[in-house]
Amino acid sequence: MSDTRQLIVRRIKNGTVIDHIESPRALLVLNILNMTGQEGDVITVALNVPSIKHKKKDIIKVENKFLEKKETDKLALIAPKATINIISILDFKPSSVFVIHLKFGHLKKPIIISGNCIFLFSTN
Repeated sequence: MSDTRQLIVRRIKNGTVIDHIESPRALLVLNILNMTGQEGDVITVALNVPSIKHKKKDIIKVENKFLEKKETDKLALIAPKATINIISILDFKPSSVFVIHLKFGHLKKPIIISGNCIFLFSTN
């Protein structure tokens, strides 16, 4: 019998994905960042997801939420290996490509804006 397990999670159009959170810290991250779901936006939490790098990890997706500096500072303390991916569907021409950098703590991460999506790449 082959192992065909897959994680199927709905894509978000606008919001933040916090990936590579050390298991089992996702619920702590939600608590520290005061993400309760009471705002009505979709929050997806995946715990103990298989990971090639770390055996297992946690993932949080939050629609219509973009972290502020004080929130990223808190996140860096409790989940230092986490990556923040900003997802935003914008109205760019498909041929347009922009590169900007997001400063996360003391690290700079490149963001590629191509077509109608923004991609944040981890250099870990």
